[in-house]
Amino acid sequence: MKIVHINYSDRMGGAAIAAYRLNEAMNLAGMSSTLLVADKTDFGNQYVVTPEQRLIKMKTLFKRYWTDWSVNRIKAFGAWSYANTGFQLAKEKVVQEADVIYLHWTNFGLLSVQGIQELLNTGKPIYWFMHDMWPFTGGCHYAFDCERYKTHCGACPMFYAKMGSRCEYDLSYKQFERKKRKWSSYSNLTILTPSEWLGHCVEESRLFGDKKIQLSRNVIDTNRYRSVPQSIARNLLGLPENKKLVLFGADAINSPYKGWSYLKEAIHNMSDTIEYVVFGGCDSNAVEMETKASLHFMGRLHDDYSLMLLYNAADVLVAPSLADNYPNVILEAMACGLPVVGFNTGGIPELVEHQVTGYLANKEDSSDLCTGINWILFTADISKLKANARLKIETESSYNSISENHKDIYELFTRV
Repeated sequence: MKIVHINYSDRMGGAAIAAYRLNEAMNLAGMSSTLLVADKTDFGNQYVVTPEQRLIKMKTLFKRYWTDWSVNRIKAFGAWSYANTGFQLAKEKVVQEADVIYLHWTNFGLLSVQGIQELLNTGKPIYWFMHDMWPFTGGCHYAFDCERYKTHCGACPMFYAKMGSRCEYDLSYKQFERKKRKWSSYSNLTILTPSEWLGHCVEESRLFGDKKIQLSRNVIDTNRYRSVPQSIARNLLGLPENKKLVLFGADAINSPYKGWSYLKEAIHNMSDTIEYVVFGGCDSNAVEMETKASLHFMGRLHDDYSLMLLYNAADVLVAPSLADNYPNVILEAMACGLPVVGFNTGGIPELVEHQVTGYLANKEDSSDLCTGINWILFTADISKLKANARLKIETESSYNSISENHKDIYELFTRV
């Protein structure tokens, strides 16, 4: 019995990391699992493959450019994808040989709406592991306050830099209608969501409300992401040992999802004795100018070991996301025993339990964000918070939980 996971990339983006880890965990559990991607970076991994179609790299770039060009015309606010082109993955040998198909993040020209229908037409059990809202919207990856996905998308408020479309039958309407027409009749589709929040959104959606929906947490290797002495981590990374260090990631710092403006305001109200550790691909000069704080820039960290050390070096992680599902960065931090401050939105409350594994601040409230950071740094029982955070990940999201998170599939394998 064989499983194939389908995702655009093996390591680029949160969905890719989640799919990669799930594929790895399944293989470690004795299951035969392969990750099929268009963009492969881990060339030494035999369990990650690319399509056999010729000129895959050139075709991938062209298809991604074509889809991006289609979306650029409507000047979408935030991430918005149009699945008008893609590969015929149903014809790939690894897909034809698979008994079970897992879909993950299928955009950037990997699969068109038609291409997904072709996979459904195989009749194989298909589990769509959703990492955001795109599969059941007209094109946005997070709908914010819009609820049109519950009835029918159209006149999209995300278009034209959030000025909104005045046309009911716009691109969001057309793509929503295409999804409904091509996907709604299939009974071999099961929806998996890492968070209860996203599962609830699916239940209320027009496209998938009648499908079987299961909770399946993102998983992480808790042997790689673990606690080590803070002094050792700081020494190895060249960070000061006698300071309170607040960690935050800032890749696309002006992303509408990341809540940078609220964190920036919170930093302005924090004590001057606190220092900040920043990782990601942000503009360090811009962050320094906007915060006027003591900052340590770590750049992009791609390997698990460096990330593990970074989480252990900090006293608290701040993740002020305004729209998120079940963030890997919070998962990684808590696996290392690092308490987290985040907003009460999306799937974040399912990881950050208020004053148990961290501090859950009121959404879009920089003052409460500041209160949460101070509470963890100066008031809370930090050793208890660390232990609670680690225990939660070990219980719900470790590789060992794969048999429970994917119970139906695991039981089929153990019977073979």
